[in-house]
Amino acid sequence: MTQPSRLEDAARQLCEHLAGRRDEILGDIATLVELESPSSDIEALGRAADWLAKWLEPAGAVSVITTPDGRRLLLLKPPGADERGPLLLCHYDTVWPVGTLAEWPFEIKDGIATGPGIYDMKASSVCGRHILLALQELGLPCGARLLLTPDEEIGSKASHATITEISAKSSAVLVLEPPLDDGRLKTTRKGHGYARISVTGRSAHAGVAPEEGINAIDEIAQIVRQLRGIAGSVSGGTVSVGRINGGRALNMVPEHAEIGVDIRAWTAEGMGTITTAINALCTEHPDARIEIVCTVDHGPVERKPSTAALVERCKQASAAVGLTVSEGGTGGGSDGSIAQAAGAPVLDGFGVRGAGPHARHERIYLEPLIPHMAVIGAMVADLTENPDV
Repeated sequence: MTQPSRLEDAARQLCEHLAGRRDEILGDIATLVELESPSSDIEALGRAADWLAKWLEPAGAVSVITTPDGRRLLLLKPPGADERGPLLLCHYDTVWPVGTLAEWPFEIKDGIATGPGIYDMKASSVCGRHILLALQELGLPCGARLLLTPDEEIGSKASHATITEISAKSSAVLVLEPPLDDGRLKTTRKGHGYARISVTGRSAHAGVAPEEGINAIDEIAQIVRQLRGIAGSVSGGTVSVGRINGGRALNMVPEHAEIGVDIRAWTAEGMGTITTAINALCTEHPDARIEIVCTVDHGPVERKPSTAALVERCKQASAAVGLTVSEGGTGGGSDGSIAQAAGAPVLDGFGVRGAGPHARHERIYLEPLIPHMAVIGAMVADLTENPDV
């Protein structure tokens, strides 16, 4: 008979141990969900950070990193963990404004817990701390740290440098973002960028002397047509115009028009092809002026050999507690792309199972909650002892 591996043993031990703390875990999830923390509300984020900093303390030393705009990142370091160990990466900001809770309260019913931000990703943030605490209580290897950031939903501009610095030294980064709604890991993600394209033409009276004007809206319209072709040049690439502004009075040839563009592609090469083509756009009228600002804020998460190695470990631990693992891709971005760009092996979409991120039916499923936490913990223990990926 084949002997179970230490990875499998750790998953089973953790599953049994964490089951005894289920009510405490759910209570902590409820508390964090009820601390509303939209990305744009510094005061609300601060209230959540105050609670998190104190609540994290039983699991280790807590460092608070304050950004220039007053946001706070929280880094939990259990005893014995160091910068070369694995990293659990989470965020505590949400897309839901303060006041959402009044009409959509936290609730548990029929094996489902729901509430604003529970799936993306407050439940996983709570689970991360309980996992590291459980490893210590069981005497299992616990070399991982937990990083909680306050601005993932708006592009992680304030957190980017810290995520990069910590990820670059970590043996692996386990990103506890929601999986796909069917539970699949997100082993590929599209990169994300944006462009602002503005055109300046020349105003004129639309009835008296339209020929003296240069219609900026007409120029923007032909640029939108060119963008369609750019998107089609990259397999799976998308270039979506999400905002348009232009013109004043209806009887004026419009002097100014502007569009905002969302850019996505599966590979760094694809992102490069799209952004190069956008930066080369020009107007049809020779006297119109065009201004283009094109930025990539998150590179793609690509499936690498290290990704496959992490997935195999995950499958082994999952099988020990009755879960199955599969993979998929998504067009949405995450801090996993920052971690991978820093050179770390990344396993993304590794958060608790549920459905409906950014939707009114956002939820987590309670039946697989404890087994999945055990899998994350077993991965931490294994990566602590066997850091090479």
